Amino acid sequence: MREISRLAFFLIITGIIFVAIGSLAIALEAAFSSGSSTVSTGGCIIVFFIPICFGSGTYGNILLLASIVLSIILTLILLVLSVIHAKTPREPPAMLSR
Repeated sequence: MREISRLAFFLIITGIIFVAIGSLAIALEAAFSSGSSTVSTGGCIIVFFIPICFGSGTYGNILLLASIVLSIILTLILLVLSVIHAKTPREPPAMLSR
């Protein structure tokens, strides 16, 4: 159980770092560009196994496809970890002594 908790914590922190790096990259690009820049976005939000994917801008289609592929990969990882967790033998909880 600890390994799954560590993996979940690692994935959450990694996601936060990626969002921060992406935001910083967009801000720096906008600050140093000569005014002729374009912005493309793409993402996928999964709510109860229902994906809501979007993409806009010049490279929106590519980003949309990338977000769909990544969401499928992450869903497969989730399913594999769930199966591993279900098949892992568990010890009965220790009885509390008074």
